[in-house]
Amino acid sequence: MPEQGDLDILYEDEHLLIVNKAPGLVVHPAPSCPEGTLVHRLLSRFPQLEIQGGFRPGIVHRIDKDTSGLLCIALTEEARLRMAEAFAARRVHKEYLALVSGVPGGDSGTNLYGVINLPIGRHPTKKTQMAVVDRGKPACTEWQIKHVGSRSLYSLLSVKIHTGRTHQIRVHMAHMGHPLLGDRVYGMRGWTEDCAPRQMLHAWKLEFEHPVTGKALRFSCPPPEDFFQTILSLEKHMQKVVVTSVAGCGKSAFMQFLSEQGIPVWSADAAVIQLYEPGQAGWKILLERFGERFIPARDKAVDRKALALALLPCTAKNDSNDNEFSENRVIDKEEIEALIHPLVFQELERFWLRCEEQGQELAVAEVPLWFESLKNGTKPEEDIFLLGIACDEAERRRRLLHVRGWSPEFMAYMDGQQWNQARKMASCDKVIHNEGTLDDLKEQCRLFLEDMASRQKKKEIFFQSLLQG
Repeated sequence: MPEQGDLDILYEDEHLLIVNKAPGLVVHPAPSCPEGTLVHRLLSRFPQLEIQGGFRPGIVHRIDKDTSGLLCIALTEEARLRMAEAFAARRVHKEYLALVSGVPGGDSGTNLYGVINLPIGRHPTKKTQMAVVDRGKPACTEWQIKHVGSRSLYSLLSVKIHTGRTHQIRVHMAHMGHPLLGDRVYGMRGWTEDCAPRQMLHAWKLEFEHPVTGKALRFSCPPPEDFFQTILSLEKHMQKVVVTSVAGCGKSAFMQFLSEQGIPVWSADAAVIQLYEPGQAGWKILLERFGERFIPARDKAVDRKALALALLPCTAKNDSNDNEFSENRVIDKEEIEALIHPLVFQELERFWLRCEEQGQELAVAEVPLWFESLKNGTKPEEDIFLLGIACDEAERRRRLLHVRGWSPEFMAYMDGQQWNQARKMASCDKVIHNEGTLDDLKEQCRLFLEDMASRQKKKEIFFQSLLQG
């Protein structure tokens, strides 16, 4: 029986329609769904379809209930027969958009294309499902990566099918180990099923010759809002920022300005101080390795001055009164780094986790030796934004000499233990030049926060354009 209901018609002539089917709408009646289908709505709008008879008047191909997108509807028997012939001869080209778990072809995303040629038939034990089976019908699915999602959790694929087996894309992608997000039949239990309201599959493009006129027809339509919102939810995570520089460039002042704006901040230097408190992990490691050499008493923190001097060769001693630290007391700097740096980065991970649990949109860590620490096995994360604070070299040296009281020899040694300023800044995503007043630096901090806030909007615009085709 005809039923009233919305129809999103993209093309119409006397022979056929192209409609954009909404997700959740069954295409034609079946014993399990005798009413409320697309066919019922079509009969209400196009009563001439009743001439074709049967349960599927006008239907020449189908997509699943929870799949959205383009469908061709034949309004006449002549058009239906010719379109059925075109589908059987594979002269109709269909392309889908799919959100799948992980990255087909490897997490690197370098293998951007693939073809799945595996037969599909009824599942041997689950009769309502399909599966890759030896005695199934030939099925060919061609996929191409359009975008690899954040942290490689998901991929956006364009998928072409050269056969029309039931649940073909869903079965083939699941068989590869990359099921569609939201697929509660073929997906993996857990976040893959729950991160989307439905299976994320959309019939995106449709190309064929008009069944009567022979004119080449090409149609495309972007996916519905739930597709877009699923991507945004997967991409919405706290922005991690690491601030780095060489000594004397003003990163501590910049971090103070961030803190005043309510941004959660963390300092690697402050973390080291905490690790050196009595009973803390750094304190215990140094006690075990060097005994009481750098720990004056069991209730005292690590003597950081003594440790620092032991790391320096005699020629770099910053204070002439420390002559008691002779050459034979120098310890290996790399050994200390290997002991302490992993602890510092554990604290950094705890900071990131706390901020994410609090629902923060942005968190900033000050890590002077960010790049240098990577050699100790620390892996950079792809979603960390690296911000460099740069300063004119003459001004930087003036600050270290007259504000911090560093000697030229000590300054030269410290600079020699890390990347130079030019190399660090070249490796950052953004550089702030601190060559003016504190008010100037504060204004640059404000502009930086505005830029970070706009990144989510830019991301939305990017994905909108990606889904438009």
